[in-house]
Amino acid sequence: MGNHLIQLLKSNASHIAVIASGESNSQRLPGVDYYELDIRVTDEIRSLVHKINPTYIYHLAGVSAVDVSWSNPRLTFEVNVLGTSNLFEAAMSLPALPRILNVSTSQVYASSDMILTETSPINPDNPYAASKAMA
Repeated sequence: MGNHLIQLLKSNASHIAVIASGESNSQRLPGVDYYELDIRVTDEIRSLVHKINPTYIYHLAGVSAVDVSWSNPRLTFEVNVLGTSNLFEAAMSLPALPRILNVSTSQVYASSDMILTETSPINPDNPYAASKAMA
């Protein structure tokens, strides 16, 4: 999904920086700065966010596989909740606050035959969905 977003942003953005973990196997695109770090490490994310000083942040980082969330719920919560908190705190410490899009999942909502909206009741039923609801 990240590469699709980069392609969309490339036509309008003056500078694109991607922060990813070592496990990220995304294809590196030309004209994009790539940084590797663990979003759970507060000082590293804060330092890098200050270096980049973004105007916009599109937050897609996270443990997104439900099966992984069941087999390693601690990692899921550390990355998806604490990592998100680290990123947001770093962004809030910048001189000019960036706009942030935090990508979540429909799995945070209760099962429904109705169209889901942001005001639909939440009822996550797996560790991944719970971590995204908390973020």
